[in-house]
Amino acid sequence: MNNFTAHNRSIRFIMPIILLVFATVFGCGKSDSDSFTADFNYTMTDGNHVQFENKSSGEYHFLIWDFGNQLSDTTTDKKKNYTIYYPEAGNFEASLQLIDYSGNNKIVSKTINIATTDLEVSFTAEIEPTNPNYVQLTNTTTGEFDSFKWLFRTEVIENQA
Repeated sequence: MNNFTAHNRSIRFIMPIILLVFATVFGCGKSDSDSFTADFNYTMTDGNHVQFENKSSGEYHFLIWDFGNQLSDTTTDKKKNYTIYYPEAGNFEASLQLIDYSGNNKIVSKTINIATTDLEVSFTAEIEPTNPNYVQLTNTTTGEFDSFKWLFRTEVIENQA
């Protein structure tokens, strides 16, 4: 192998390293993590449904949503909106985390306040004084529901108070 060939090989090996160092040191002066901002809006569509919309800006790849009610989603669709159901009253911490192609991440959190419990399942049981084997069950559930059924051993009784 002559000196010229060995010299070309070392230049081909060293040149990418020099370019990487040059781009890092003399780059745009802005880190990749400064090139995007995490943000979202939420709108109450009714007392227990909340619509979420991504309002983030800049260059990022992944979005990781956590709606604070044990529901979450990971997506690359920046325009995807969500309508999330919260059946119980309370404060829920929703967050959106963004991750760019370099692995940098940003996160924003907001508290969602749900004022009412949408459905509260309950019933009463009254034992008949003259016949202790007879129990009168009454559905006292509050909120909107389409149907219900009583399950007793192998019997199913539907939609009867």
